[in-house]
Amino acid sequence: MTTAHQLSIRLIQLLRSAVLWIGAALGTLCLVLFIAGLLFGIRPQAVLSGSMEPTLPTGSLILVRPVPVSEVSAGQIVTVPLPDGHGTVTHRVVGTATDSNGITSLTLKGDANLSNDPVPYPVATAGQHLLTLPYLGTLAMGLRSPFGLLATCAVAMVFLLTLWQPKAQKSPAPN
Repeated sequence: MTTAHQLSIRLIQLLRSAVLWIGAALGTLCLVLFIAGLLFGIRPQAVLSGSMEPTLPTGSLILVRPVPVSEVSAGQIVTVPLPDGHGTVTHRVVGTATDSNGITSLTLKGDANLSNDPVPYPVATAGQHLLTLPYLGTLAMGLRSPFGLLATCAVAMVFLLTLWQPKAQKSPAPN
């Protein structure tokens, strides 16, 4: 065997090992997030805009857990549903108010915004911000696209190919 051939085999083995370790790390992260979601109600949310920068950079993935609105206070970062029911907003609480019917509304403001959100958010629960993971929101949103699905399938195929080890062919026995 030539040195170049041995080097290429070693490089393929290193690449295979790296792919397996990266796959194992990502799989472990997914499993931990899934179990945390089941046990503690923790949910991932992608940061889609710059309204909370620099605290929550655009493209980050944040982890939130639902808490009763009575546990929310000014200064906390929360995620609540938009009034029209289409999506959520993650901003900092600047005030709370409870009306005569016992409904609590949160006044929110993005850290990068000059003014409070235009309307208060009447909610019973809010997603309390726990952790920010930079860049992972962009990755998560990308994986939801058709291209992301195709890329995921391609990575899965590469991962499966790293597990495949062709058997050496035996040379025919001399007569």
